[in-house]
Amino acid sequence: MELPQKFWRRLKRRKNGSKAITHDKVPSNKQLRQILSHTRVKGKAFFLILSSSGMRIGELLSLHLKDLDLNTTPTQIHIRGETTKSGNPRVAFISNEATEIVREWLNIREAATKTVKRRSAKSKPSLTKEDPRLFPFTQLNAYAIWNNALDKAKLNGRDRNTNIREFHPHVLRKFFRSRMATVVALDIVEALMGHQGYLTEAYRRYTIEQLAKCYQRGEATLSVFTDMEEVSKLRQEVEERNKTLQTLVNGLTRENMELKEKMTTVESQMGVVSKQLENLEPTKLETENRILNQEVANLKGQYEKLEDLVFKLSQELGKKSKDS
Repeated sequence: MELPQKFWRRLKRRKNGSKAITHDKVPSNKQLRQILSHTRVKGKAFFLILSSSGMRIGELLSLHLKDLDLNTTPTQIHIRGETTKSGNPRVAFISNEATEIVREWLNIREAATKTVKRRSAKSKPSLTKEDPRLFPFTQLNAYAIWNNALDKAKLNGRDRNTNIREFHPHVLRKFFRSRMATVVALDIVEALMGHQGYLTEAYRRYTIEQLAKCYQRGEATLSVFTDMEEVSKLRQEVEERNKTLQTLVNGLTRENMELKEKMTTVESQMGVVSKQLENLEPTKLETENRILNQEVANLKGQYEKLEDLVFKLSQELGKKSKDS
């Protein structure tokens, strides 16, 4: 039996033991930005979904258009059980920047698919059929896009022992895990990635809404085309502003408490006054008022009599002065 050359190449790379000996490298956010900058919209959308969701490449290639829900925040991806390694369906999430690139891809997907069908009509008639997948191409196509971008970004280093590229699409799952685990509990991260040991337990303990909130807490760590240093600066500024606002809130709270105490004192004083007013008899006040008015009237009468008397006396004094 003649064995293919691919078999012998793989055999040369193997050593004693069953574990892989290639040392995978997880790209930094900046390195991943360098790589994806050399891809078109299709490539950016494909690999941003992988890096921001933790999905397997086979799961993404099997994803149908109907499995994508762009109307949720964050965007939800419903992974069908027949496409997963464990056989269990699950919900994954993608970042806002991945969502925006996916929208761009959907705008040109139909035209791009028609072009591929037209070119392959003669050599591959099966490709002319309607493909419900979000990305209607093969894993070989995906690796070709990735490797081409690696070469252009000059990040195409290879392992010395196996001659396999240090950066390959599978490391994007590790990228997701390493970034998200700095903010979100590890069991939730593992469940979002579809690891069978955590999947059932996490989905039993958390609702989809709770998982979505957990994802949003760690979403910033997955950002590729946003400068993480700038994000850190903005986060620090926000924290400082929050501290200032908290100080103002504390001051206002103290002033509010003082005002409440003053209001309580005034209300108690008003209560005393109102009680005093209640104790006063209206009829007694009216009687005293009538008496005062009568006394004033009497005083006016006496004053008028005095004025008449003074007038008469002045007239008599005038007569006497003439006579004398």
